Amino acid sequence: MNLALCNVESISTRMAVIRAIREHHASIKLVILSNVYNEKNGGFVKQLATNLTKRGLAFTGYLFVSFCWPSIIRRLARIVKKNSMISVEEICERFSIPVIRTNNVNADNIAALIREKDIDIITIFYFDQILTQPLIDSAKIGVINFHPSYLPKCRGLFPVFYSFLFNGGKFGISAHWVDDTRVDAGPIIYQVEILNVSGSSIIELERKIFSRFPQVFKTVIHAWIDRDSLIKSHNHKEGSYFSYPTRYEINELKKTGLVFFSLKDFFR
Repeated sequence: MNLALCNVESISTRMAVIRAIREHHASIKLVILSNVYNEKNGGFVKQLATNLTKRGLAFTGYLFVSFCWPSIIRRLARIVKKNSMISVEEICERFSIPVIRTNNVNADNIAALIREKDIDIITIFYFDQILTQPLIDSAKIGVINFHPSYLPKCRGLFPVFYSFLFNGGKFGISAHWVDDTRVDAGPIIYQVEILNVSGSSIIELERKIFSRFPQVFKTVIHAWIDRDSLIKSHNHKEGSYFSYPTRYEINELKKTGLVFFSLKDFFR
């Protein structure tokens, strides 16, 4: 089976994705990485200003630690000639897996490359771009998204944050088909419920939950799932969807005593 994997590398997802690539490098023929601070999304400066204004320093710091800090550490490590925080791109290079960084996953050349690589399934884990129909249709079998919440609850962005706040700390990872542009709303293939997860920060919770991704990925890919063997097709109207947090939601997190990130998250 030929697979493509779409991801936004973050401090929380990095090790989980690297482990999945190591275990399935023979099947993964392409990795597509997205840059969260691309110009299409307003660029770094505009996003920084927007988040500081609308969501405050704590959430903006969380985004910085999540998406910027690993690359800063790697640059500093190169100066002193030490290895630190191996990247997804570097592990792909070890296994000769092509990597594309794109601000537009739906560009014609991406779909053409999916067909050229004879990709059976496009897999997605923690990705910030919505696939449109031409790209979905370019895979021979389809597209499977691994969403880190117990669907249909907490569709959309920052699912660990919202699962903690509004789903009673009931976390999970759900694999579902992506049939169209609806976000996290396709038929569920497989899901695991993750309970009793504790931590001092959202980033720590994310790391613990995302660490289950390689096993879920393995289970789904190795089981050879077809569309007649689904667990269920959830009704997304019965679930919940979230985007960027509001000031109210950020204050609700503060009341719990949990922070977005802590000092120790910088050094893991």
